[in-house]
Amino acid sequence: MRASVTARHVGFVLAGILIGLMLSGGAHAIVYGAFRYSKPQTGYLTISPASFVPASNSAVYGNDGSSIVTTGQQCFSAGVNLPQDAKITQLAMWYSKNDDTSVQLSLSRSEPALFNTTGIASLSPVNTGGTGKAAAVNITNTSLQTVNNIRYMYIVNNCVSDQEFFAGARIKYTYTTAGD
Repeated sequence: MRASVTARHVGFVLAGILIGLMLSGGAHAIVYGAFRYSKPQTGYLTISPASFVPASNSAVYGNDGSSIVTTGQQCFSAGVNLPQDAKITQLAMWYSKNDDTSVQLSLSRSEPALFNTTGIASLSPVNTGGTGKAAAVNITNTSLQTVNNIRYMYIVNNCVSDQEFFAGARIKYTYTTAGD
């Protein structure tokens, strides 16, 4: 006996599978585009010292994940991944500083297709006499605020000198869509 499969039989089988999935209690969603918020939401991206790599192969430093300490002045970099179309509004850091020329933090975007890097924000906070502090700068330049992951890569750099500590960074941003 020869078995033949018709489009109608295939349709019944697929419908049975779909009904079985729905009755099994699993979560199902039909997704169409991105969810839009009626008001901008605020997000924070924290960057721990563990994310940073030295800018020099000869750097002498310590990084236990909670702070970076160095011998001499050393600089470090970390890539950051922000949501597409988010608006960057602030760059902040936690640090301890002993003079006026050391601990620094900057956020920039790199355009790989053009080998071009543009600074978005930078911090050179005041001397704390070795006490832990926080510093922040608001980002108001609208031409640099909007995240474009298609065109740019985003990088945070910090430099630290002897007996000073860099304890982390934070980028504050707003967004109006979810699910991108």
